Amino acid sequence: MVDILTGESGDNGQPWRNIQGLQASVLGGMSLAFLDPKRVVVEGELPSGTIHRAEIQICSSASLLAMKGISIHERKDAADKDAIDIDYILRRYPGGHLALARVFQTVHYAENELVNEGLRGIDKAFRSLDSLGPVSIASPARYPSEEERDIVRQGAFQRARRFLRELGYL
Repeated sequence: MVDILTGESGDNGQPWRNIQGLQASVLGGMSLAFLDPKRVVVEGELPSGTIHRAEIQICSSASLLAMKGISIHERKDAADKDAIDIDYILRRYPGGHLALARVFQTVHYAENELVNEGLRGIDKAFRSLDSLGPVSIASPARYPSEEERDIVRQGAFQRARRFLRELGYL
């Protein structure tokens, strides 16, 4: 599945916009995708059976984290997805939350108002165990056991707070 995103709002008042026949979700802070882009090689088999290889540009994990921090409060219908993505980045970033915090302390991140807006969004979404972030991640649909939900919620909360503490948000 591929999400088509745009930073341009549509005239329809909806959280999406029709672009060349595709429904693109409007995402605040989309310009952050170009702050520190990375190039990766993807390879796959085409319907004809031919193997095709291409180099594509993607946004960095840090930029994506900042965008998710903005969007978690803008896209109410996708708050669960945004919270899960935030936690995933915090869990899986190479070198852990300290390495990720160092990226956010570089000039082009630290002085960017959209990045700071995203960090404020993460702070708000993960302010307590009962905030939107931890509760969304540890939903009963994903974790039927109350004990397991409590453990998952606590882990997500603590990861976000450690990361924000390292940046001086706490």
